[in-house]
Amino acid sequence: MISMMAAFMSFSGHALEVYLVRLLFCLFAEDTSIFERDQFADYLTNKTKEDGSDLAQHLSMLFYVLNTPGEKRLSNLGSTTNFPACVFSILPADAETSW
Repeated sequence: MISMMAAFMSFSGHALEVYLVRLLFCLFAEDTSIFERDQFADYLTNKTKEDGSDLAQHLSMLFYVLNTPGEKRLSNLGSTTNFPACVFSILPADAETSW
């Protein structure tokens, strides 16, 4: 949780809004079967360090994957490639991603 708060503190304005909308979308997608059941929660639980120190890195990679059609994704992204492409205007490719 502290790592998540630190990530929020590094954002302001539009960048913070985009970050929060992306997180909200992931929670929504998991609850509405856009993602597989518990896919987002399991990804965060199993792929990030317990102290959350690499959470921003994993979220950034996941947001990149969600915004990239399957055929255009890099092949070395591990379990993130199991997420469906969700190319929406709320996940713009040019939005701030240096988290």
